[in-house]
Amino acid sequence: MTLAQSLAKSERTLLVDADLRMSTLGMRFGLPFRLRGLTDLLLFDGRASDFIKPTDTANLDILPAGRLTENPSELIRSQEFKALLKQLQHSYDRIVIDTPPMKAVKDSLYLGQLAGGVLLVMKASQSGEKALKGALETISNNNIDIDGIVINQLNIATAPAAEILHSLAPLIAV
Repeated sequence: MTLAQSLAKSERTLLVDADLRMSTLGMRFGLPFRLRGLTDLLLFDGRASDFIKPTDTANLDILPAGRLTENPSELIRSQEFKALLKQLQHSYDRIVIDTPPMKAVKDSLYLGQLAGGVLLVMKASQSGEKALKGALETISNNNIDIDGIVINQLNIATAPAAEILHSLAPLIAV
């Protein structure tokens, strides 16, 4: 969410909520829960512009996840989804795809391949050496470029940032 807001300062940006199982992104932008969105667009005929919603951030629109569906992975891997992304590239400078956690389902790995790269985001409390090494290995084994790593929710009072970054440096110095 923050990345998309930052990109929108200089580029027309679309944030796609592709976490089709546990979506909360739309609500964080003040949209109603399970507002029609990506799943509805892929399952039924319609124009993308009917499902894309503006946000309070200039140059930032959101395509909410939409209603729950029985086959989220199939929708993400569908030709319709690929065609939709290709179509949206004509209207936006940047498309940011928010995915489910990598450990939960394989959707994020597929989307990383489709997008050509990932920005790995990990909570500080879960970003120990073993977790980060495992995530980097999984991404690498799937031939996905890593565009960056973000460690969020860092509490400097309980874990000095310098210590965390020092302990992770050997893993990310690629």
